[in-house]
Amino acid sequence: MNYGIIDAIALFSRLRGDIGKQPTRKDWNNCKYTPSDMFIRSRYGSWGEFLKTMGVKPFKYCPSKNGQSRKGIRNKSRSLVSNGHGYIQVFEPGHPVANKAGYCLEHRMIAWDEGKLKDKKKVVHHLDENKINNGINNLEVLNIGVHTSIHSKGVRKILKNGKECTYPNCKEITASKYGLCRKHYKIQWQRVRDGLIENLTIIGTIHDQEPNE
Repeated sequence: MNYGIIDAIALFSRLRGDIGKQPTRKDWNNCKYTPSDMFIRSRYGSWGEFLKTMGVKPFKYCPSKNGQSRKGIRNKSRSLVSNGHGYIQVFEPGHPVANKAGYCLEHRMIAWDEGKLKDKKKVVHHLDENKINNGINNLEVLNIGVHTSIHSKGVRKILKNGKECTYPNCKEITASKYGLCRKHYKIQWQRVRDGLIENLTIIGTIHDQEPNE
């Protein structure tokens, strides 16, 4: 069946009345009495152009209060919301530290407004490690490397097939075939070179005192 613009308007109006809202492309495709959207793409080019022909405005995906995409009006209330990592963010489009969706991480926005953060590539660190305590005295601007080292202290790296170093009193995790961490591999190699031991795997009383590095 060939559908003209009058037929399309009639079907669109009927569907809108049946579902009680502006139809989406999914609503159109799921409806039993409407043609597939192939007709729309071939006749109008896209669903958006079809809606304009119907005299309505296409919906656009905008950020919502829970950080997910939704259809409708932007979050103009500037209400604080939490992102997936536990940080507070606020909708402030146009701010220098805002993302493409218009949201700013509150701690970065505060640090920028107070003049602490001047380089967007740097990280704003919470001194007490409380992600929602965004008082200016609790914020410190750091390089990425320094910030990473702070949060990695005391964290033991998990290695595939990793096990504890065989050197006495060493708890480092290593995947070395010699069973030695980097530090004690170096120490053992020095001893092999100096003729104190025959191979790296010999662990004895000689290790009670480590050589000067």
